[in-house]
Amino acid sequence: MLVDYPDINFELKSVFGDGGWTCDDWVMTSNFADNTMNKNSLPATGKTFAVRATSIYQVPNGKFSRESNYYDNVAFLQQVGLMPRRPK
Repeated sequence: MLVDYPDINFELKSVFGDGGWTCDDWVMTSNFADNTMNKNSLPATGKTFAVRATSIYQVPNGKFSRESNYYDNVAFLQQVGLMPRRPK
């Protein structure tokens, strides 16, 4: 991941937890510089992106047992030039 996104940054926006669950809202920014990790996948474009995401964790008895991450893949693809933006 650090090769494909050499200047990757995660900005935490908010955190919340209750009853064995916690959630954080964050933004990932970087330059899509390479595709070493997935050679048969998306071609690197060298364009920058900023994608908002959410992670949800199940933490029973204070131990992490599950993590789910959700992000806007369409926004990523549009920002790096691999999917056209919706016309206005």
